[in-house]
This record gives sequence, structure tokens and C-alpha cells, in this order.
Amino acid sequence: MNALIKRLQDGFADLQPRERLFVSAGALLILSAMLYLALLPQWQEYDELSAQQSQLQSDLQWLHEQREVVARLSNSCPLSVRSKGSRTKMLTRLLRRNQLKLIDMREAGNAISLSFTGTDANEMLQLAYEIACDGFVVNSFEIVKSPEDNNRLAAMMEVSAIE
Repeated sequence: MNALIKRLQDGFADLQPRERLFVSAGALLILSAMLYLALLPQWQEYDELSAQQSQLQSDLQWLHEQREVVARLSNSCPLSVRSKGSRTKMLTRLLRRNQLKLIDMREAGNAISLSFTGTDANEMLQLAYEIACDGFVVNSFEIVKSPEDNNRLAAMMEVSAIE
């Protein structure tokens, strides 16, 4: 290693003053380019983190401003509503409680399809509310007039259990 340094020093000493200036300037440019390339990723990461911090700070400020709105969004489900038993038995009990007649219930994986009839659309909507409070998600819900009886309503609902 010392021999290599000695040869470079001897070669540099043999150069004309103008050539030494160009070699020194070239070495300085190469050194500054290497330094720039080494620091560039850190600068970019710093800029990204600064932008992310600014965005998170504004999100935090927005959330702070919305805390009163969120406090008013609590649902009115009783805390201990979740019933025990199989999902189909729970849904059947809810249908009976709302005085609705179950026509068909099919279970496919996590989803359960219900067909039922009743005379009051409000009872059907109350059923959807109670199903949601009992730990289900109402995926679809349709109420139509019953084709057999004009005084009755037919409804189809698809729910899935929240795991």
C-alpha cells in the first residue's frame, strides 16, 4: 500500500503546476460528487419524513377538532345485547320477537340469507337494527309488497356475522 502511495506522490510531483491544478480540481470534483451521492438518499428521506410528519400533524389537528362529533356518534345498542347460541337460532329468535314470519333461511359460509314476511315495515327495520346490535352486518336488505297478499310485505336480507 505504501508503495502505491509513494508512486502516486512521485507521479504527482513530476506533473507541471497546471496539470497538478487540473488533477487537484478533478479530485475535488470527484470527492464532492461522491459526497453528494452519499448524502442524497438521506436528504430525500429527510424530506419525505418531514412531509409525512406535517401530514400526520395536520391529521392529528383535524381529529382533535372532530372529537366532539365522534362523541355524538355512539350507537344506542345496549352493551350486553349479544345473544348466546347459534347464529341461525339468534336470527330466528329476533324474527319471532318482531312478529315476522320466516319463509327461508340459507347459510353459505359466513353469510346468511333470510326471506320473511310481515305486515309492518317498521318492524322489519327494527329487525335490521336488532340484528346489527346482535353482532351482524346487514349486507343487503330489500322490502317489497308480497305477491300473494297485498296487506303483507316480503323482505329479503343478507347478513354476515362479525367475527
